[in-house]
Amino acid sequence: MAELPRYRLDFLVPEIHDIAEEHGGAQPPITTPPRNPTLDRLRAALAEDPRWMRSMLAPWRPFGQYQHLIVWIDLTQPESEEVIRDAVTALVDGFLPGVRLAEMIKNPL
Repeated sequence: MAELPRYRLDFLVPEIHDIAEEHGGAQPPITTPPRNPTLDRLRAALAEDPRWMRSMLAPWRPFGQYQHLIVWIDLTQPESEEVIRDAVTALVDGFLPGVRLAEMIKNPL
């Protein structure tokens, strides 16, 4: 059986949205770091879609003016890139209106 594809989608997120999350560093935190409630709701919505078996989010703020939201999707069955792109973009835009897909990569390293 062929390995099912994974996609990495990189969204540019408008500054009006706060997508920052704190993460534990090298030392285990005494308490759980605060999570972003909007991203938690988006994680739950992504988890409900039967087209993928696993999804992950990572907010990222490189040097520069844009904040990014990286979404990884592991499919449950082969699907066209257009369907995946449109479905994930619609879900992300529903929680973070105005996002723009900057890049979509199949089977990133």
